[in-house]
Amino acid sequence: MLLYEFTDNEHPVQGVLALLGVIKSHYASGRATPKINTVSFLNLAKNVGLTLDYESFAELYEKNSTLKNVIKNFNKKYIILAQPDDDSSDHAGPAAQSADAATVSSMANKSVKI
Repeated sequence: MLLYEFTDNEHPVQGVLALLGVIKSHYASGRATPKINTVSFLNLAKNVGLTLDYESFAELYEKNSTLKNVIKNFNKKYIILAQPDDDSSDHAGPAAQSADAATVSSMANKSVKI
């Protein structure tokens, strides 16, 4: 089956889940947290026949518990996928403020300086 066969604008969750599954499979080694640039994801969704923008994706996420189990966090820059060992209570939507934002930022700055 081809990925576009899972897409349906009337029921886009299946298509989004299939697309996220493909992305997650690229991180099968477990060495890196599976994530994708949000704009890139929306472009991929468009290429397989889903009509999504950031707002409609956020609305779909808020209404669907299955997506909340697959997506750990997302914002306008990145979509971070959940790992099997992630705590399910750690899922946050676009409006959530992460307490670890400063830690992540400092880690990113350190990795760039190396």
